[in-house]
Amino acid sequence: MHNMTLARHWRQAWLFAIPHRIGLDAGKMSAASCLPLVGRPARSAGWGGAKGLFLREFALATVQILQSLPPWLPPPGALCAPAFHKGEAESAIAVSLNGIWKDVLKPDIPDGNSTEIRMRAFLTGLMAAFLAFASPGGFAQAAESVTVFAAASLKNALDPAAAAWSAVSGTPLRVSYAASGTLAKQIEQGAPADLFASADIGWMDYLQARSLVQPQTRIDLLGNALVLVVPQGSPVQALELTGPAFAAAMGEGRLAVGDVASVPAGVYAKAALVHLGLWEQVKTRLAPSDNVRSALQFVARGEAPLGIVYATDARAEAQVRVVAIFPAASHPPIVYPFALVAGSKSAAAQALLDFLAGPAAKPLFEAQGFVLLARP
Repeated sequence: MHNMTLARHWRQAWLFAIPHRIGLDAGKMSAASCLPLVGRPARSAGWGGAKGLFLREFALATVQILQSLPPWLPPPGALCAPAFHKGEAESAIAVSLNGIWKDVLKPDIPDGNSTEIRMRAFLTGLMAAFLAFASPGGFAQAAESVTVFAAASLKNALDPAAAAWSAVSGTPLRVSYAASGTLAKQIEQGAPADLFASADIGWMDYLQARSLVQPQTRIDLLGNALVLVVPQGSPVQALELTGPAFAAAMGEGRLAVGDVASVPAGVYAKAALVHLGLWEQVKTRLAPSDNVRSALQFVARGEAPLGIVYATDARAEAQVRVVAIFPAASHPPIVYPFALVAGSKSAAAQALLDFLAGPAAKPLFEAQGFVLLARP
C-alpha cells in the first residue's frame, strides 16, 4: 500500500479516535471500543495478516498510552477550555501532530527506520503532544507573536515542535531559517527576533559578547554529527576518509559544503578535513553554499558527487545516502545553543524556550536524529 494512501486511512482513523480522548465522554473510552474505529480504515486499506495485527497492536498501545496519563492532568473536558472549544482543540492537536506524521509516513529511506519503526516512535510523540496540551497554563498563554531565528539544519525538527507549542499556547509563531552567521548578523543589525537557535557556539558567543542575547537563558540544547553523503544513484556505497578514496569518488566534480568561513556546517567540515589531512586536496574543489540545506540539495540533485552535511540533514533527504561518518574527534563538538534575544519584549518567548528544552519536545528532536544535551 502506497504511503500516501496509508496516510489517508490513518488520518481517518485518528479523526475517529481523537474526539474520544478530548470529548466530555472520554472517560468511557476503552481499548475495545476504540479498536473497531481504527480497524475500519485499516481493513479498507487492505492491511490484513501480519500488518493488520501490527496495526491493531499499534492502536491498542496508543489507547493504553492515552488511558495512562498521569493523575495530575486535568479531566478530559478541561482540555477543551478555556482557550479552545472542542472543535478547535481537535484541530490544534491535528496541527501539532502534522510534523510527526510527515516523518512517520514518508517513504522508507536508508536511515535504518522502516515505516513501522517510525510508527512506533510516533507513539512517543503522541504522548508528548497530549502532555503538552495538558501542562499547567498550557492553554492560558497570551495571543502574542514570537519570532524565532533558527539555523537551517533545525527545520525538520523545529517545525513540528513549533507547531505543537503554537497549538498549545495559542500564540502565533514565526520561524526564520538561515545560516547561523546570517541570522546573528541580522540580530546585530536590529532584526526583531525573540529567540535565537544557533548551529554552533561561536555565533552565540558573538552575540553574547555584544550583549545581544540574555545570557541567563542560554542553553546548549542539541548535538549533531557530521557525515559524507552521495546522490542516491551514486555507485559509491561506502567511502574511506582518505585522499585516494576522495579523489576517486569526486572525479571531476566538486565537494558540496556550507561556506567554510561563516556557515557552521562548513566550519566543522573544514576542521574535519584539516584533521584528516584532506583539506589541501579538496580546498580548490569546493561548491560552497550559504547554508547546509543548500549544500544538501546540491548533492540530492546530482550537481555534486559528494557533500558534507549534518547527520540530521542526510536523514531528512531521501535523495542522498550516507557513505561515511566523520569521527567526533576530527572537529569541534557540534552544539546547538538556544537563547532569548536581549531586545525581546515577548513574554511568551521564555515559555517557548522552556517547551523546547522540556519533555514534550524531546521526542520531536530525537525523531530527526538530534542528540539531547540538556536533559528535560
